[in-house]
Amino acid sequence: MRPYPFFLFLLLIFGCKEPTQKIIDRYPSGQVMTEYFYPDKTDTSNFTCKVYYENGRLKHETQVAFNMFVGEKKTFFEGGKLKRVEKLNQSTPVHASKLTAIL
Repeated sequence: MRPYPFFLFLLLIFGCKEPTQKIIDRYPSGQVMTEYFYPDKTDTSNFTCKVYYENGRLKHETQVAFNMFVGEKKTFFEGGKLKRVEKLNQSTPVHASKLTAIL
């Protein structure tokens, strides 16, 4: 018997990282306001931040890498259509009060 299927099975079981989501804030109605999606539950410095309207539709979506906002910030209308995409000039700390962006 060849050991390849056994090793492939072990790689599949232990090699796949399970994504995790964490709810940060909720509206008074109980609807999710802010949540983080972690591609790797052991690495909390890399995630996608999603902020929702009270009706449950996506309001903002940003990427965070090594606790810095990176890439683009997408903003949506309350109806769900894309409103604006901001491209960050430079990485900005998550706790910064203002994002540096080009429109």
